[in-house]
Amino acid sequence: MVNFTILAFDVSNFVFSVAVKQGSEVPHLIHKEVSRGHDAELIPAIEQALALLGIDWTMLDCAITTTGPGSFTGVRVGLSVAQALSLTAPYPVFGINNFEFARLSYAHDYTKTPYLMVALQSGREDAYVQLYDEKGAFGDAFCLRPEDWQQVVSLDPTTIMCVGNGAKAFSSVEGLIVRECMPTALDLTIIAEDIMSHESIDNYHLVPFYLKSADVTIKKADQ
Repeated sequence: MVNFTILAFDVSNFVFSVAVKQGSEVPHLIHKEVSRGHDAELIPAIEQALALLGIDWTMLDCAITTTGPGSFTGVRVGLSVAQALSLTAPYPVFGINNFEFARLSYAHDYTKTPYLMVALQSGREDAYVQLYDEKGAFGDAFCLRPEDWQQVVSLDPTTIMCVGNGAKAFSSVEGLIVRECMPTALDLTIIAEDIMSHESIDNYHLVPFYLKSADVTIKKADQ
């Protein structure tokens, strides 16, 4: 397998996660839960990770980020940095949506059940959900509240493993297998290695994936 030097960052899943992997070297990872401050911290964190390996932006083989759905601010910030980098970088810069990010990171668990359900935090009462079967995505992604499970999902819960940072909310669904956690930027570097090795970069675009519009209220000037 070719050894790549990879930059990966995820700020769209209500976390701040940056990793740089250089071949077989132990990657440098910065990871913490954060709901704001992405714009001020992301570039300094990337520069810090690169410096610890003694490299700079020009010495990468590729860069990858997440495209949503998730935190609206995080999606915009992450894609802005990636898109700016892609304008000057002599290497590919690509994105992966958060459903695929979770699915590919948990592929080893998926073999235990006929269906996989990726549930992502939305910052609201519902979660962003995508179902998968052995062939891939099972229908379109949608928004789901745990209490609406029986009205929306016709599958037997015991045939589904639920993963992602929104999985815990579905623990009340009887029979559903729940694994609450979300991969980090380190997992992104592994996905990027596979994408680079199989020359499938054209399938991963720097385009935001939103399921809902942002909740923004604009006050009148006289209020």
